[in-house]
Amino acid sequence: MYYRNHSSPDQPNTLKAKDIPVIFKQLNDLPSAHRQQKLEELQRTYNLPFQLTNGSHSHSTQIYPKGKVGDCPIDKQDRSTLTITDGQGATLKVGPLIEKKRPTPLWMDSQIDLLIIWLFSSLLLFTIATCVYLRYHFRDLLKLNHTTSRLAGGELNARCDKLKSPLLNPLHDSINQMAGKIETMVQGWKAMTNAAAHELRTPLARLQFRNSMLSEEDDPQLRAELQEGIERNIKELQSMIDAVIQYGRISRCDIPLSREPTRLAEWIDKLVAQLWDLPDSLTLSVKCRSQSACLDRKLMFVALQNLLGNARKYARSRILLKILSFGEQTLFIIDDDGPGIPKKYWDNLFDPFYRLDRHQDFTKGGSGLGLSFVKMIAEHHRGQVSVTKSPLGGARFILSIASC
Repeated sequence: MYYRNHSSPDQPNTLKAKDIPVIFKQLNDLPSAHRQQKLEELQRTYNLPFQLTNGSHSHSTQIYPKGKVGDCPIDKQDRSTLTITDGQGATLKVGPLIEKKRPTPLWMDSQIDLLIIWLFSSLLLFTIATCVYLRYHFRDLLKLNHTTSRLAGGELNARCDKLKSPLLNPLHDSINQMAGKIETMVQGWKAMTNAAAHELRTPLARLQFRNSMLSEEDDPQLRAELQEGIERNIKELQSMIDAVIQYGRISRCDIPLSREPTRLAEWIDKLVAQLWDLPDSLTLSVKCRSQSACLDRKLMFVALQNLLGNARKYARSRILLKILSFGEQTLFIIDDDGPGIPKKYWDNLFDPFYRLDRHQDFTKGGSGLGLSFVKMIAEHHRGQVSVTKSPLGGARFILSIASC
């Protein structure tokens, strides 16, 4: 147990309890003339009051209830003074003093400081890492916001640059894909609208011309011819308008795809019988080498009607329709022995209102949207359509669709 001076906390001189009996014995062994000098020396050493008397102590309590320190019992007069007596009348008082707790070891203080420093450093590093991580996300969000704002402002060619955030990359891909589809759709509709407006001018001009001539013509035969021409122009306008409406419905997917298992040989026979009667100068041969497929019969009827009708317009004497299975695809191949299509026109052939020979198309009929229908119907069936040179000498159209 350790003690220090209660009134002098700045000088933590300590005195061990076991040393007090030794000091007491040393004082008793000294001559009386030297005891006061020793007491002053002890007081300077420990910075504690020491008082030695030669009389009994009338009121004291023992610090150790049953024990002694050395050969002398230690009494406690109050909570701030120690009293020790030898039982022969000599008494030593030390105090006032307070008990001094054992100091906290230095290594314990160091561990607490290290723990505090570690916690603070960890929190600081976590905060910095979080800020750096969120910075990439925030910058990528700003890029996405900038791109969507440009798209909303009408810049359909706006695309978002590659993002660094792995969480936002799927959104980046989706936005770019959506923007590409919107741009393609809008451009297609603009092109179709411009082409439709241009195409409608010709029958309207002829209709106005015949109508003005009809009002001035008195010959019954010429009037009948003019009226017949007006009716023909009206039907041409009606068919073109219907084709534009149907084209819009298919391009917007307003016509749902209704696939059903179909026995191709039987279905092709019915389709050819429903289309038209061929003139004696033309022959249509059908070779079906695929048994069945899942397809939308109504849409595929429109597609094959356009392809076979196109072949009938330009074929000289022969048309060949072949149906084949190739992996998971079903192929419809239409060949004719007509003049064919130059290779330089193949890429644009399926655009709306695209014509190779405008005069021939007007004389033979057609809205200019037939092959565009075929392309959209093929894409609806997860397929495609293409044109190439036919072994018969004319054009070959290949329509492929997913079998299921």
